[in-house]
Amino acid sequence: MKYAKLINQYPSYAPNPIHIGNRWWCNPPGSVYVAEDYKPVRFTDQPTEPGEGYQWVETWSETDTEIVQGWGLEEIPITEDEALTRYTNEITGASDSTLQEATETLIKNIKEDD
Repeated sequence: MKYAKLINQYPSYAPNPIHIGNRWWCNPPGSVYVAEDYKPVRFTDQPTEPGEGYQWVETWSETDTEIVQGWGLEEIPITEDEALTRYTNEITGASDSTLQEATETLIKNIKEDD
């Protein structure tokens, strides 16, 4: 079992060995960590695939007796190139996958309109 303190919303894991007073403890029992204000950490399974454009991110919470891992859903930020490609595809009605392809399609459409 791992022990930690929740600091700035993230677990700070207990050291091993740990120095307490004038004594070093190697692989101490949980009671030693608890006496130093560490709490057991309960890990949870990551949920199933969140869907395109989203990802799971770890969250952490604390109760009186433990630190618990949770999961939050977050939209994956897109790059500037991806945003421009999507915008260009909206304008042209194409489904190009790269900015270069989208730009070529846009230029082609502009030349055809002239």
